[in-house]
Amino acid sequence: MSLSSIREIAAIHELTDPWLRITSYKQARDSGGLYPEGPYSFEAEVKVGPDALLAGDWGSARAAREVQEHLVGRAAEALAELEAAGWHLAANWTIEMTTRATRRIGQSSLQDHIGAVIRFAVDRDRTDEEMAMDPGVVAARILGY
Repeated sequence: MSLSSIREIAAIHELTDPWLRITSYKQARDSGGLYPEGPYSFEAEVKVGPDALLAGDWGSARAAREVQEHLVGRAAEALAELEAAGWHLAANWTIEMTTRATRRIGQSSLQDHIGAVIRFAVDRDRTDEEMAMDPGVVAARILGY
C-alpha cells in the first residue's frame, strides 16, 4: 500500500467521523506502493447524532421508523460530505438496518437495538502526476495513446 493511499484512507476516516464509525476498508488494487490504489471500499456503522431526540414513544413502530430515518439521513450526510471534499461514489452504496423485535404478553412488539451498517466505495479524480506510475497510464504512453 502506498503512503498516498494511507493518507487518502485516513482523510476519508476523518471526513466521515462525525457520522460513521468505519469498521473495515479495502483497496481496489495493490500497486506495491507506486501509486494510489483507489477506489476504496468501506463498511461502517452509522452513528446516532449527538443532538438526536429519538426517545419519544420508545418501543413503538413510529419510534423505530424515526430511528431508521435518522440513521439513513446520517449516512446520506456522510456521503454528501465526501462528495463535497472531492470524493465520488465509485459504486452503489447500500445500507443494512438491523433491529431486534420482542413481544411481551398483552403488549405490542417492541423494537430495540436498531442499528445501521453502510457499505460504499469512493474514489477521486487524480492528476497525471499522481498516476504517472499506474500500469495502464504507462502502457498507454508506450503504445502512443
